Amino acid sequence: MKQLKILFMFIAISICFQSCEPGTVYREIQKLEDNRMQKDAGFTFEFENKDPLQVYDVVVLFRYVHGFQFNQVVLNFAYTNPEQETVDFTFGLTIRDADGNYIGDGSGDIWDIEHTVITNRALPQGTNTFTITNEMDKAYEYIPNCMAVGLKIVKR
Repeated sequence: MKQLKILFMFIAISICFQSCEPGTVYREIQKLEDNRMQKDAGFTFEFENKDPLQVYDVVVLFRYVHGFQFNQVVLNFAYTNPEQETVDFTFGLTIRDADGNYIGDGSGDIWDIEHTVITNRALPQGTNTFTITNEMDKAYEYIPNCMAVGLKIVKR
């Protein structure tokens, strides 16, 4: 019964986020099996840009469950444009503030964080590919209490 409530809450929050985001032209969330991000996890998102003059923000989405035990999750972000040129960097996404409180939008046991990785940039026309990978300590087989990783692209 508790899992059914969590599923319903997840669906309700997803619908709310989709309907309450003006300017969002792309949004995809990839759910994690058993709320675990495996050590070799990678998530690929493709955005077909039809307007090369439009500028965008590219935002990483991370959903986790109350009880996430780390202060940050370390991710690698790779962007490949239609000409196959790649920009690649690793960053720590803060989960808890200095006082140990969770950061993000919380609803019950579920927390959502958004982190802008590209700001105010025109993307070339064609298929733009974004890949997010787990870069946490590889000694861990998986990182527990992770629900989903996603990407959204917003018009500026």
